[in-house]
Amino acid sequence: MPVLWNILGIAVVAIITAIGAFAGWYAWMNRSKRPKTSGFEYVMVSEDGSAREVSEDERNYLEEEFSPADGARPYIKFRYESLDGRGSLEGFILRRQVPSSIPISCSNHEANQSIEETEQVGAGDAEEAV
Repeated sequence: MPVLWNILGIAVVAIITAIGAFAGWYAWMNRSKRPKTSGFEYVMVSEDGSAREVSEDERNYLEEEFSPADGARPYIKFRYESLDGRGSLEGFILRRQVPSSIPISCSNHEANQSIEETEQVGAGDAEEAV
């Protein structure tokens, strides 16, 4: 009977150790990889590995309620290095999971608006000069 208790004790210690190791691994993988910054909590990682702010349409899409079985729900990466089903690096990720060495640029929509505003200001200056 004492041998059975020893085996049971070893099994319990092994299970507790495994649970502790998993909890430590999960905490390490889920830690913040960049300082806290302002902005929406998700960013988009492009195919080339660059990161950008999400557009207003993408933000609305991310804030939408989805069923867990819905195939149209957005792909949210767990880690920056994670690949989707096609082997692509592209996908949404929590801002704090993007390594601090990767800059987060403005969204394409914001960049296009900025370019249009600059062109309009430039056209106004050209008309005044004439």
